[in-house]
Amino acid sequence: MAVVKPSSLWASIRQVWAREQWIWRDLIRRFLSVLGLGFANSTLWLLFAIAMQTIEANYEASYKCGVKRVQRQFIEALWNETKTLSESDWKSLARHHLMNFEDQLHEAVEAGVHSYSGQKAWTISNALLFSFSVASSAGFGVLVPSSPVGMALMLIASFILCPVFFALLTEIVAVHLTCIKWLSFVITNYHQDQLPVVSSQEKATSLAWLLPIQAFATSGQRDPLETQLDENNDPNQREGLSKDHFVNEIRVRRGEEMSLLRDIRRVPLVLLLALLGLYLICGSFVLCVATQVHPGLSILQLWNTITAIGFAEYSPLDSSVFLVLQLCSVVGGMALFSIYVSRCQNMVLQAKDAWLFKHAHWKRS
Repeated sequence: MAVVKPSSLWASIRQVWAREQWIWRDLIRRFLSVLGLGFANSTLWLLFAIAMQTIEANYEASYKCGVKRVQRQFIEALWNETKTLSESDWKSLARHHLMNFEDQLHEAVEAGVHSYSGQKAWTISNALLFSFSVASSAGFGVLVPSSPVGMALMLIASFILCPVFFALLTEIVAVHLTCIKWLSFVITNYHQDQLPVVSSQEKATSLAWLLPIQAFATSGQRDPLETQLDENNDPNQREGLSKDHFVNEIRVRRGEEMSLLRDIRRVPLVLLLALLGLYLICGSFVLCVATQVHPGLSILQLWNTITAIGFAEYSPLDSSVFLVLQLCSVVGGMALFSIYVSRCQNMVLQAKDAWLFKHAHWKRS
């Protein structure tokens, strides 16, 4: 009987930790980049929110008393008129009062007042949620600008907020891919250690499901110049290698962009779906507990946000709580979903190319 090599998941994690140090250096560098872009995005969101709140609050203030101006006392007047007017005159007067009442209600609603208590719609938390909606193209339609100046400012700001946000999203995608690559190393190393000593054919059959994960784990290798810089102890030679390294820095940066695209194409779909499902379960649970909504509705809210569908009927009910949750999880969920979309898009294009090649080859033959 074959003997299984003694190992554990924790030992596999420590082994990958010691062997693949470049992953952690790359992860730290990406994380610092995420912090910088996150600070830039937060600053732009705050400035845009303050500007929108100032503009729209002034526009809203001119109609703030619109609800109070709604003439609701006409019902008593109509009741008193029943004693003096005929039935046809009374119906005509009642119709006139109802039409005026409807116009007054429309005017109050268009002012942005969503409650008869006079509560403002353009609070700072709602304005920040609106800024996130514009930057991420999520498009929550509950809060929209009403003034011409606010509409123009939203149009201009979208040209600035959207590129900066998607730059942040790209860095978060790189962080996710680095973490998935480390997880692929751990899974590959653990299951290879746990595999009994059997024939090569049986081993290949047992590890068939592991091949996509192993291929993704070994797809990215560290820079040879960086390896030489770490292993070389001669200061003069290190200086020469450093100069060569800095001369090729632009080329390396372009290579990193291509490597990011290759990693997206090679990420295991099963592992990606598992992470996306785990994210939806955990995120919807936190959203359900924080906002006291139905679990199904919390899943729908989270899914509408990370996919940028943004149905207004399922927008966040408590914007202040959602702002905290979006900084913790929503942006990361958008990055994870963008990886999934890119991976599926690449699969569809590959299937299309294979189909075209097959039919072109059949026509030639």
